[in-house]
Order: sequence, then structure tokens, then C-alpha cells
Amino acid sequence: MTLNTGGTIGQTQAIQAGSLTAKTLNDAGASIVLNNGSNNTSNIDLRSRNAADTANAAGAVVYVDTNGFNVAKISTTSNATLQAGGNVSETGTIEAAGLQLLGNATYALTAPGHSVTTLAAKISGGLGFNNSLYTGLTMGRVNGTSGIT
Repeated sequence: MTLNTGGTIGQTQAIQAGSLTAKTLNDAGASIVLNNGSNNTSNIDLRSRNAADTANAAGAVVYVDTNGFNVAKISTTSNATLQAGGNVSETGTIEAAGLQLLGNATYALTAPGHSVTTLAAKISGGLGFNNSLYTGLTMGRVNGTSGIT
């Protein structure tokens, strides 16, 4: 499933798809909030971009899934939140000011290339994270979650 728009992306019903690509194209930024607990995809690519699609833009990125999933890409200059009911892996990179990880999941985000300023997690499983593009990483507060627990 592919969604592209100049405005925000939200939902009123669960998304059931093998692969989900959602992109907002707005110079001021536009959010992608897919927070239905019954969502079930195997692969996500979520990007808040400028109108020309040449740079990341502000716009919260939120994705909730009943199971686990693979992150192909997350891009925003704002915060990103991922919540899963199963294991989360990645084949692409995460670019966000803050990254909040939630759920009954193990997050294996260890491939090189992530660029995150602040990380916060409240998860039941393990956490592996490689922040190779940014010179520093703060374990702090993101969207109401503080530290890593």
C-alpha cells in the first residue's frame, strides 16, 4: 500500500498490508499518525518530506502494529514513535529528532546509518540500536517516555 499527500496522514480503520509506504510532501511538515493497535504490516517506509521531496521536514511519525515489522525507512525532523506487539528489525535507516520505542517487543535496529538525537524506550524485550550518523545520542524523554526501561 502506498500513500502520498501534501497534508497529514491519519487513519480511522486498521491497515492490513504486506508493505506500507506513506509520505507527506509539505514544506512546513505534515504528520503521519497510524496508531490503530490492529494495524498489521510486515514492512514500513514512513517519511515526512518537503514539497520537492529533497529533504526531511517536520511532522511527527507514529506507527503502531499488533505484531512485529521491518523498518525500511523513517524520515522526519520531528519525533518518531514505534509500538509493536512483536519483534522489530530494519533494512533501512531511521532519521528523527527523537525516537520512542514501545510495546511487547525486541527492537533490533543495529544496521549503520541511523540519525537520532534522543532515544527513549519502554519495551518488554531487548534493544539494539546503532546511531552511526549522529555524533551523540541522549537517553532522554521522547513523547512522554523517559529513558530506557
